[in-house]
Amino acid sequence: MRSFTVLSVVLGAVLACEAPAGDINGCLDNDDCPPGARCVEGVCLEPSEGEGEEGEGEGEGEGEGEGEGEGEGEGEGEGEGEGEGEGEGEGEGEGEGEGEGEGEQPLTAADVRAALDVDAAAAVASFGRTHGWPVPVEGDEYVFVSLRDDRTFLAGDHNAFVPAAMERVTAAGRFRYAISVRDDVDAGARYKFVTAASGGEFFADEEARLYAFDNNGEIGFVPAAGDVDRTAYPKLYARIKGVGLARQTALRARNVRVLLPSVTATHVLYVHDGQNVFRRDSSIPSGYDIPFGGWKLDDNAPAALMIVAIDNTVDRFFDYTHVPEPRSTFGGSFPNGEEIGGGGDLYGELVTDVVRPLIDDAFSEPPVRGVMGSSLGGLVSLHIADRHPNDFQMAIGLSSSFGWGSFANEGTDDGNRTLIDRYRGKGVRPFKIAIDSGGNPNVACVDSDGDGIFDDVSAGDNYCETKQMRDLLVDEGYTLGTTAFYDHDLGLSGQGAEHREDAWAFRCRTIHMPRFMTLAP
Repeated sequence: MRSFTVLSVVLGAVLACEAPAGDINGCLDNDDCPPGARCVEGVCLEPSEGEGEEGEGEGEGEGEGEGEGEGEGEGEGEGEGEGEGEGEGEGEGEGEGEGEGEGEQPLTAADVRAALDVDAAAAVASFGRTHGWPVPVEGDEYVFVSLRDDRTFLAGDHNAFVPAAMERVTAAGRFRYAISVRDDVDAGARYKFVTAASGGEFFADEEARLYAFDNNGEIGFVPAAGDVDRTAYPKLYARIKGVGLARQTALRARNVRVLLPSVTATHVLYVHDGQNVFRRDSSIPSGYDIPFGGWKLDDNAPAALMIVAIDNTVDRFFDYTHVPEPRSTFGGSFPNGEEIGGGGDLYGELVTDVVRPLIDDAFSEPPVRGVMGSSLGGLVSLHIADRHPNDFQMAIGLSSSFGWGSFANEGTDDGNRTLIDRYRGKGVRPFKIAIDSGGNPNVACVDSDGDGIFDDVSAGDNYCETKQMRDLLVDEGYTLGTTAFYDHDLGLSGQGAEHREDAWAFRCRTIHMPRFMTLAP
């Protein structure tokens, strides 16, 4: 039987990132395009039928619907004008323009095709971020696209899962993409791609915004989540691929997955190392090894808990650490002075300024927010909370690497590089803190190298560093069991749990998720 020492109340690399959305071929807005064209998903498109053309002086323009248009006079163009419907306008007016101009214009199937024709892969990625696949377009239609030459048939609830051929688009004799524009599908309907009209193999669309699992594996849904039969699919997921900072930085873009509760969500946990958080889905490469089967938090999540799993990248050391350390610390031969790590501020910005707004826009962010991770993910969770103290009500770190920042200073304690240092002197923060570890409690923790961190013994699982952080929090005024929580996992052996995914999964479902849910909205 697994046992715990519980000193709390237990209630229950650096490359440029990918191009930002909207920057597929150099246009970020209409100003980047030639006169008369507009920027759609990073591609400059000529005005389609029914849109007014811009020009200097007199011009005619038709507009439908509402949107802020920078229009000339009562039409479209540069300047700010007022205009509705059909009409003529001269010069550059002032005010707000309504119409199908440079503002919120209905996306059309033709717009999607045009972007695909320029760069199919980039367009699929960009529309996936901004709209989600299949993409809803004007006329109550949905656009389905497959980039796989061997998956060019579409089957779903709309055709009783009888595969229908998609239009194959080629260029210079080479397959570009397959597309199907349909007006006979309903929001919440299921679909898959198929390899042949008869006897083919069915595959989930790895670009689908919404997906779930049934007896036949993964299956995609037509947005929106509120229309999915949650009785049949109580576990519904969403994915947003290629999420990154809008400006060019050393932080890579990454995928985000979301577990959407079947009831109104009251709490949300933002969890790092997202590939390990849920069961494997089609967008996780088969070559990616999920250690010890991952956490599978979707199997045990409380009913009203939304979980946002943010993938790691090959630059995990950079993303999840707040200061750089010498590469030589981790073995191997490296040039003098070469360092690793230090991108925690950028990653925190991604979580707070990009991921959170995405979640709120798409799914309405619940009022109680937490950030959680293990090892370096636990370190960066407390770093993000330190940098953004009003964004989260709880920061949870499992087996956190609190010694990071001390490796460059062996023999000296400069007092400001480790997270333990950074929490010193700040008192009780606006958020609660939960930390834990395994490791052998019979080992005496010492600081033999004088760097200020008691990590110079082999207790395992960051046991000594976590104990030191616990003691600091108490000195700062935290009350264990109320404003801070500390748990020691003795593991199945009774000698301390190991530093591995299955131990973290166990503590998440038995301690951290139930405790987090006790926080009042």
